[in-house]
Amino acid sequence: AVEDDNPFKSAKYYFGDDGAMYADQWLLYSQVGENPGYSELGQRNYSEYDEMWLYFGANGRKYAASSTDQSKQREINGKAYLFDENGVMIPQLSVTNANIRATASNAKVKYGSLDVDGELKDDYWTFTVPNEVMSQHDYDTEEHSWFRTKKDGSVIKDKIATVLGRRYAFDEIGRMQTGFVIMLEDDTFGIKYDVDEWTKEDFLTDALNSPIAAIDRGSLYLFGTDELNDGSMITGEVTVSLRDTNAVFGFKDNGKAIGARCTLAKNDGKFYFNGLRLDADGSLKYGILKDTRTGHGEYVVVDSNGKVVKGTKILKDGEGNWIVVSNSKFVARVSDSDRPRKKNGRFYHYDSSAARHDRWGAEITYAADGLNNLDSDFVLFDR
Repeated sequence: AVEDDNPFKSAKYYFGDDGAMYADQWLLYSQVGENPGYSELGQRNYSEYDEMWLYFGANGRKYAASSTDQSKQREINGKAYLFDENGVMIPQLSVTNANIRATASNAKVKYGSLDVDGELKDDYWTFTVPNEVMSQHDYDTEEHSWFRTKKDGSVIKDKIATVLGRRYAFDEIGRMQTGFVIMLEDDTFGIKYDVDEWTKEDFLTDALNSPIAAIDRGSLYLFGTDELNDGSMITGEVTVSLRDTNAVFGFKDNGKAIGARCTLAKNDGKFYFNGLRLDADGSLKYGILKDTRTGHGEYVVVDSNGKVVKGTKILKDGEGNWIVVSNSKFVARVSDSDRPRKKNGRFYHYDSSAARHDRWGAEITYAADGLNNLDSDFVLFDR
């Protein structure tokens, strides 16, 4: 007989009230003392378990890990289970190698489902709290996260993975991530941000001065912010509620932001920088940006949907100014009362109130007029 407040730890066999030894049989252990102890492999106090289950094999011996280095995995009635160093079935998240720990990049994390089940789930979603070694903060605050297991029961982590046709991001311990996510050059998880953490101007800041850590060192993605319903990867154009305003972002079919790593990029007649679509202010209708993809750095005009104005046109903005576009390039923004006139391929100021022979004014050129009347909200991008 074992004399101990918690004999389940050192006991190897169990005999029922009728004296018969348990074999190929589960035991729901309820005789837990005031201080039942801690599971190194489960990384939880036994007092936190809803129930404690032990299993005794065909020879009557308790299934238990031989050390705290590796949990014991056994198949029982076609289902796989994990057992810790004291023979207690490991519920929820655990590590199979306690020396490496779950915070290391090569630690193997497994999930044992609910306390009342314990089956080692494969291809399974679970919404649960990480243990204290995986994340002390989440453990202390009881912060729940989604985890997804693979076919061997191990948790997917530190990567973007496809689950049931949709793609999800998982951090270094396997928590599904939502919002803006930056994956590093080796495709491992870098950092995540809530969508309302940054302003529109933050995304427009150059790499040297950007307040968004790692934005120039990895690929920017966006994952659904409705964590309880769908946190999958977003592609195409989407309106995002930033800290200061709503803004449209664009993502490629592979999920990567258009214009990632603080570079200007053009896609489908629109410009993007760090995924942010460069749109004109809705009340102004039009704006300009410097196309710095080439050494010329010419200004182009875009509308409130980010579409580049092509061809040769004279447009009127929301403040009553005239915008002259020639060969898809910005020429000038003038505040004349009359619409400028075009003659022989050139643009001129025009005053309909003047005498007939005085109505045609000076030629409108970028050199003479291009830098005039350019409010800060009219110039969208000039780096």
